[in-house]
This record gives sequence, C-alpha cells and structure tokens, in this order.
Amino acid sequence: MPQEAVTITPGVFFAATDSGGVLMDIAADRFVALSSMSAWIWERLAAGNDYGSLLEAIAARTGRSRESATRLLTRQLELW
Repeated sequence: MPQEAVTITPGVFFAATDSGGVLMDIAADRFVALSSMSAWIWERLAAGNDYGSLLEAIAARTGRSRESATRLLTRQLELW
C-alpha cells in the first residue's frame, strides 16, 4: 500500500510503495519507479538527511566504499 507522498521540492514528490517507491514531477509529467534501494535513498533525502550523512549510511547499508556510495547517490540525484 503506497504511503502518503512527501514533497522533495515544489511539484516533486516521493512516495514509498511495497516494492520500492516512485518519484513524481507533476508539472513535467515525469514519473519514475524506484527500486527498494533507490526508495531507501529518497526516503532519507525527503527526511532532510544531509549529503555527508547519507553517503555514510549508503556505504554502511551496502558495504560499499565512500567513493562507490558517492557514485550511487550521484546517479540518483541526476534523475532530477
């Protein structure tokens, strides 16, 4: 069951779903389905986690180096 959408920026929303999540840019009519890892990242961005703490959390969750976590986060942010 989808949760209530959270505003990322005006007109851009994130909502978690049972299988991951979705990013929605209402004005641009863009909708992106997210994997569970992507949804995990966007939930933290929506909650206001800063870049540095999010990198540390990604590295800890995935067992990746900080450099690898940086690439993963950069790919997510490039979606928008």
